[in-house]
Amino acid sequence: MSNVRHVGSDRGDEIDELIELVLAHYGAALKETPAAVRWLVDRGIVGGEPVNEFGIGLADRSLARVLPSGVAGRPLRHGLKQVGLLRASGHETFRGCLVFPIRDSRGRVVQCHGRRMQPHNSRNAEGEPEGVWLPMPSTAIWHPKALTSSEVIVADSVPDALVWWSAGFRHVLTAGGPAGLPEDIGDVLAAAGVRRVLLAQARTADGERSVATLTGRLTEAKLECFRVVFAANADASTHVRASTDASRELAERLRAAVWLGNASPPPRRAVANVSGAACSGRSAATPGEQSVSPVPAAASSSCDVRVDGGELHYTTGGLAWRVRGLDRVTGTGSLRVTASVQHLASGGFHLDVVDLFSARLRNQFLADAASELNLDDPQRLRRDMHAVLLACEDHVLDLQRESEQSDHAPVMTAAEEHAALQLLRDPQLLDRISDDFTALGIVGERDNAVLAYLGAVSRLLDTPLAVVLQSGSGTGKSTLADTVLSLIPAEARLAVSALTAQSLFYLADTALTHKVLAVAEVQGAQRATYALKLLTSEGELSIASTGKDTASGALATRTYRVHGPVALLLTTSAATLDDELANRAIVVGVDDEQSQTTAILAAQRHAQTLDGLIARQERQAIRDLHTHAQRLLEPLPVVIPFASELTFTDRRTRARRDQPKLLSLIRAIALLHQHQRPRKRICRQGIETIYIEATAVDAAVAQRLTAGSNGRADLTELGPQTRGLLERLDVLVASESRTRHCSRADIRFTRRQAREHTGWSDYATRRHLARLVELEFACTHRAGNAFTYELLWSEQDHTDPEGAAEKYVPDGISRTSRGDLAGISRTKREVN
Repeated sequence: MSNVRHVGSDRGDEIDELIELVLAHYGAALKETPAAVRWLVDRGIVGGEPVNEFGIGLADRSLARVLPSGVAGRPLRHGLKQVGLLRASGHETFRGCLVFPIRDSRGRVVQCHGRRMQPHNSRNAEGEPEGVWLPMPSTAIWHPKALTSSEVIVADSVPDALVWWSAGFRHVLTAGGPAGLPEDIGDVLAAAGVRRVLLAQARTADGERSVATLTGRLTEAKLECFRVVFAANADASTHVRASTDASRELAERLRAAVWLGNASPPPRRAVANVSGAACSGRSAATPGEQSVSPVPAAASSSCDVRVDGGELHYTTGGLAWRVRGLDRVTGTGSLRVTASVQHLASGGFHLDVVDLFSARLRNQFLADAASELNLDDPQRLRRDMHAVLLACEDHVLDLQRESEQSDHAPVMTAAEEHAALQLLRDPQLLDRISDDFTALGIVGERDNAVLAYLGAVSRLLDTPLAVVLQSGSGTGKSTLADTVLSLIPAEARLAVSALTAQSLFYLADTALTHKVLAVAEVQGAQRATYALKLLTSEGELSIASTGKDTASGALATRTYRVHGPVALLLTTSAATLDDELANRAIVVGVDDEQSQTTAILAAQRHAQTLDGLIARQERQAIRDLHTHAQRLLEPLPVVIPFASELTFTDRRTRARRDQPKLLSLIRAIALLHQHQRPRKRICRQGIETIYIEATAVDAAVAQRLTAGSNGRADLTELGPQTRGLLERLDVLVASESRTRHCSRADIRFTRRQAREHTGWSDYATRRHLARLVELEFACTHRAGNAFTYELLWSEQDHTDPEGAAEKYVPDGISRTSRGDLAGISRTKREVN
């Protein structure tokens, strides 16, 4: 074989013999590899007959071991490299692939197709394409024996064609090379005596393009052309795997094929009945093959199709179809709708709920409708049903495409991207964010706004934050939450008013991934509290639910999963929160001081001036700037290099959940500044990880945002408002004690005095005062028909001595920490 110079159509017998030896080795390897046989069976290529008939094999990386080594094996390796079975590096071209030889009409191998068993998207884990061909030109047709039939099925690929062949449809062919079918395929088929072609490409964008191209070539050659209809994003293998009878399922697909055209519209023809493994329908079928004549669309019949919202109206030949519920169809596995058909002349009418993707349910609907309408030609009803099915599926696909487009980020202009990058690279980024909240109409609340904004940014972390804005009615918590959400891209947030107990479990699996889930009021999510807790703790939801299988109608259990991570932004006016939710979230209270009310009233008046009008008009630009900036943030890992130096109070077991919240806040701050930090790389076990590092400044900012009186162990269980009332009552009691020159224990006060001192409503005062009594921060005394209260807690008695608390961050950076992140009150602080 040393005289081999090139490989082509004129190659020598020695090369052909070498190729056959390699393919024989691959065939033996396949039979000894159960996983490869299982791969074929799982895709509908069943039994040993297709393997033996077409010489299917497996390149299991053992070829190099059987080739002679050294000088003796050099000519063989050289020949294999020339034919393309070995690469220049000496590795097998088809390593890890199932190998499908392509032979011409004389049985000579003219090409080979490899299909990887473990693809990763369109490429395998090693970065190689899923489908592989030999580097030789070929316009061959796989299975040229099919050309002896007057009708052929054109499949998408060699494995897809084998699905048809295994099901008994032996008149199937497909392209035998990477370039696809030859340009003159119409002439080739016509010259071979083929009269009818059924295009069985997958129902995907690529498949539809292929059908459009082939239809033009085939109709030019005067061939009758049909489209085999599959469910959206499905092919023959998909339907076979979902069916218990592959032959019957594919026969049904052939019967439902839609006429695409030829020189003149075809005559109407009866539908052949499928029974067992053999089907009659045309006399020219090869013995042993299955052949089912498709039902052509009635080209001569006038029809009117109209879609209005979720309804489709289809009128043809005196029959009026109406399909409702298309806007409620989700997924691609079923098309359950309410369908009706009316005979316009007689007034006959039939209505039922039917899954149009189920052949069994369609047939039942057709049988019932034919009986109701007394039709002489039941096949006409079937043709109309097929046209309705296609129109409905196309409409549902359009709705799904619109939904997918709304979930994708719009493309930014160069100017928008430049402005967003400038914002993210601003050294005073947090100050810019605070100023922008003020420009958007938020009065005060600078720390709260920044913290909620960082909570939304944390959606890109593996452990996002949950932020709860807790305050009384009318204090502005909803305005703050809505403003934060307006700065987050629409595709990165899901805002709802309420949640049912299982609503989150049935979302699409990635519907919440790296998104902000906002609930207008915690009370509206009361029944979904368990799901929210799982999302924050485990990052995913799963539920096993029993329902009817759309194909068989039998009950089946299916597991639904919804993957995070997801950041939560909740608001509540309740005095207390569910403890399991509260200790997983950062709970903040908005400012309800009189000075804040004065500032808000002034801002409301200013909004009605000319300056206020101009300011409102400029707010959209601020929102656009921040949404563009958010789209430029990537979910990068964040490392805290000084994490081991941080300390956290360990006086309560709750610290086990509070410390991770602080660490996530530090990481969220660093993530927000990712365009100001160098990206570092580390490679372990061949896996490269790109990450950024948090700085001591990030930790200092996190401490400032969580500083205050919230961390004292005795106040941990108090919400922000209840704590605020406690502090105000402490001031009242201290003032009365000094005025009366008596002990604090002698001071009694009424609810009326508390209302007058705090400016709170009776409802709020009563509710939070009862909470203080419940937790023994105060007690009641009965005086006739009235009650008075005694305060049992004093700020002075519970102040930590200087330096007693631990530190969050390394020396020289932080102030002392109070430890607990739950129930943070920031009513008197601002971001510097």
